[in-house]
Amino acid sequence: MYKYLPENRKLSPDSKIKAEEYIRVKSDPKLISKALAKDGKVVTAKDVSNIQMNLKQTDCNDLADLEKLLNEKYGESKKCQRFLVIAKHEQF
Repeated sequence: MYKYLPENRKLSPDSKIKAEEYIRVKSDPKLISKALAKDGKVVTAKDVSNIQMNLKQTDCNDLADLEKLLNEKYGESKKCQRFLVIAKHEQF
Protein backbone atom coordinates (compact mmCIF):
# COMPACT_ATOMS: atom_id res chain seq x y z
CA MET A 1 0.00 0.00 0.00
CA TYR A 2 2.71 2.50 0.93
CA LYS A 3 4.81 1.66 -2.10
CA TYR A 4 2.47 3.76 -4.27
CA LEU A 5 3.11 6.98 -2.34
CA PRO A 6 4.90 9.66 -4.38
CA GLU A 7 7.93 9.65 -2.06
CA ASN A 8 8.44 5.95 -2.70
CA ARG A 9 7.93 6.22 -6.46
CA LYS A 10 10.50 8.98 -6.95
CA LEU A 11 13.12 7.87 -9.45
CA SER A 12 16.85 8.09 -8.96
CA PRO A 13 18.76 10.25 -11.47
CA ASP A 14 20.02 7.12 -13.26
CA SER A 15 16.51 5.70 -13.56
CA LYS A 16 15.19 9.02 -14.80
CA ILE A 17 17.85 9.12 -17.54
CA LYS A 18 16.94 5.57 -18.49
CA ALA A 19 13.25 6.52 -18.65
CA GLU A 20 14.02 9.53 -20.85
CA GLU A 21 15.98 7.30 -23.22
CA TYR A 22 13.03 4.89 -23.47
CA ILE A 23 10.67 7.80 -24.11
CA ARG A 24 12.89 9.23 -26.85
CA VAL A 25 12.74 5.93 -28.74
CA LYS A 26 8.94 5.95 -28.36
CA SER A 27 8.59 2.91 -26.12
CA ASP A 28 5.23 1.95 -24.69
CA PRO A 29 4.63 3.53 -21.22
CA LYS A 30 3.69 0.15 -19.74
CA LEU A 31 6.93 -1.37 -20.96
CA ILE A 32 8.87 1.58 -19.57
CA SER A 33 7.24 1.17 -16.16
CA LYS A 34 8.01 -2.56 -16.20
CA ALA A 35 11.64 -1.92 -17.12
CA LEU A 36 12.00 0.65 -14.34
CA ALA A 37 10.29 -1.70 -11.87
CA LYS A 38 13.31 -3.98 -12.18
CA ASP A 39 15.23 -1.34 -10.22
CA GLY A 40 12.88 -1.93 -7.30
CA LYS A 41 10.64 1.12 -7.75
CA VAL A 42 6.95 1.16 -8.51
CA VAL A 43 6.42 3.35 -11.57
CA THR A 44 2.90 4.00 -12.82
CA ALA A 45 1.92 4.87 -16.38
CA LYS A 46 1.04 8.34 -15.12
CA ASP A 47 4.59 8.74 -13.79
CA VAL A 48 5.91 7.89 -17.25
CA SER A 49 3.46 10.35 -18.78
CA ASN A 50 4.66 13.08 -16.42
CA ILE A 51 8.29 12.42 -17.32
CA GLN A 52 7.31 12.55 -20.98
CA MET A 53 5.58 15.92 -20.57
CA ASN A 54 8.55 17.37 -18.69
CA LEU A 55 10.84 16.12 -21.42
CA LYS A 56 8.70 17.76 -24.11
CA GLN A 57 8.68 21.05 -22.23
CA THR A 58 12.44 21.14 -21.87
CA ASP A 59 12.90 20.22 -25.53
CA CYS A 60 10.53 22.99 -26.67
CA ASN A 61 11.79 25.81 -24.46
CA ASP A 62 15.05 26.54 -26.23
CA LEU A 63 14.64 29.97 -27.82
CA ALA A 64 17.85 29.72 -29.84
CA ASP A 65 16.60 26.55 -31.56
CA LEU A 66 13.27 28.23 -32.25
CA GLU A 67 15.02 31.23 -33.79
CA LYS A 68 17.14 28.97 -36.00
CA LEU A 69 14.09 26.98 -37.10
CA LEU A 70 12.08 30.09 -37.96
CA ASN A 71 14.95 31.65 -39.88
CA GLU A 72 15.43 28.45 -41.88
CA LYS A 73 11.76 28.16 -42.72
CA TYR A 74 10.75 31.79 -43.21
CA GLY A 75 14.02 33.62 -43.66
CA GLU A 76 14.55 37.11 -42.32
CA SER A 77 10.93 38.24 -42.74
CA LYS A 78 9.52 41.05 -40.61
CA LYS A 79 6.83 38.76 -39.21
CA CYS A 80 9.45 36.24 -38.07
CA GLN A 81 11.61 38.93 -36.47
CA ARG A 82 8.60 40.45 -34.70
CA PHE A 83 7.69 37.05 -33.27
CA LEU A 84 11.23 36.53 -31.99
CA VAL A 85 11.29 39.96 -30.31
CA ILE A 86 8.02 39.16 -28.55
CA ALA A 87 9.26 35.68 -27.53
CA LYS A 88 12.51 37.10 -26.12
CA HIS A 89 10.60 39.76 -24.21
CA GLU A 90 8.18 37.26 -22.65
CA GLN A 91 10.82 34.66 -21.81
CA PHE A 92 10.87 33.84 -18.10
